[in-house]
This record gives sequence, C-alpha cells and structure tokens, in this order.
Amino acid sequence: KLIVSLGTLLKQTPILRRRALYQACLFGAFSLFWTVVPLRLADDFGMSQQGIAWFALVGVGGAVAAPIAGRLADKGWSKWLTGLAMIIATLSFLLIHLFHSHSTFALILLFISAITLDMAVSGNLVLGQRVIYSLGSEARGRLNGIFMAIFFVGGAVGSSLGSWAYAYGGWTFASLIGVILPLLDLVYFFTEKRSTKTVK
Repeated sequence: KLIVSLGTLLKQTPILRRRALYQACLFGAFSLFWTVVPLRLADDFGMSQQGIAWFALVGVGGAVAAPIAGRLADKGWSKWLTGLAMIIATLSFLLIHLFHSHSTFALILLFISAITLDMAVSGNLVLGQRVIYSLGSEARGRLNGIFMAIFFVGGAVGSSLGSWAYAYGGWTFASLIGVILPLLDLVYFFTEKRSTKTVK
C-alpha cells in the first residue's frame, strides 16, 4: 500500500511533478558534464588523472550556492531563482559549446562552467526541496523520495546521453545536448502558472 501510494501522490501533486522535472533536467545536464569533461580534458588538453581530479575539486566550489539559495527563497524569491538557475545552466553549457578549441581560454571557460553549473544545480535542489517540504508533514518522506528518485533518473539519462554523444560526435555533440537539457527546462518553466505555486 505504501508503494502504491507513491504513484497516487505523484498523480495528485502537480508541483511535485514540476519540481522533479526541473531538477531532473538540470541534474541530467550536470551528470552529462561530469561524464564527458574528463574525456575532453584528457583528449584535448592532455591532462593526467591527477589534473582532472584537481579540476573536479574546483567544481565543488559551486556548492556555496545552496545556502544562499535557501536564504533568498525565505525572502520570497523562489520562482525567480528557479528561472535564474536554468538560465545559468544553459549559459554555462552554451559558452563551452561555442568556444571548444584547445586554447587556454577554452580551458578557463570549462573551469568557470564547472562552478556555475554546480551552483545552478545545487541551488535549484534547495529550492525544490523547500517546496516539497512545504506540502505537509504527513507524506513529506514519500514526497521527497519521489522527488529524489525522479531527478536521479534524470542524472542517469544525462550521463548515458553524454557517453553516447561523445562517442559519436565528440565534445561538440555532447555539449550541444548539454545546452538543450536546461533550455527545455526553461521552456517548461515558462508554462508554470500561479496556481502551481505553493511557496513564494
């Protein structure tokens, strides 16, 4: 009965579906990035495993966005910040898609995009969970479980797409898909109506 209730909750809670899809697209782009970037760093910039590890460590800096997003959401900026997260994610991929040379400038853009993409994803996660937790305490655990499951599926899809795209079209193809995922998210975001808002 508990498992069956998950489907009922998903069906009856439109804001849960919306927030889960928002995060699924962003986390899909994030997973695609971190699946493909090590390959680009090794193939195009000749980085060693140690160099790639240092690159990944720099990307963690984007996690600082999570507490900031939480504080701003408490001030009623949730919807605005959600759109901003999608725009940042889209621009992060667009820049590294357009500037895909082997130059130092392209490498610097990769570093910047790693941080800004992490900021967008971690910030939007906090916003999404804040909305989910506001739906009530009776089913909070199940609601959060559905939310997490859906966006992790998005991450798995993004990682798979990244591997496939890089194998068949290299960095250009993979980064193009990286642009499309948060862009689709943004288009869907513009369909949000006031009636689906539970938290300002």
